[in-house]
Amino acid sequence: METAQIAFRLGSATDDALTPREKDLGGSPGSRPGLSIELTVPPVGKKVRQLDVVMLRRNGLKVFPDIVAEGGREGHATLAPVTDDGEVDQAKLQERASYRGTGQRHPFTQAVLDAILP
Repeated sequence: METAQIAFRLGSATDDALTPREKDLGGSPGSRPGLSIELTVPPVGKKVRQLDVVMLRRNGLKVFPDIVAEGGREGHATLAPVTDDGEVDQAKLQERASYRGTGQRHPFTQAVLDAILP
């Protein structure tokens, strides 16, 4: 059995808050496309959800830590579906983002909800 690893998602636990936006599909310097998450404990007073990284991985999602030397932020990462070779699956990410604002829940959003720790 794998040891639990924790990541943090700022904000509420609504479907829309846990679904990438259109702007998240392209990534940015040092940061891969996907849902923004934190790898370090956020400041006290912020709305935050703790995520079980092992459970996310079992459901086809991967944490991609930022590359600081390329412009990413220390302690920041993105969460995205992956291809068989471990890269961001852009087609699945785009499909997932298309659910934002529709009132429907994508299976990957359900996987994130299921990975929220009490």
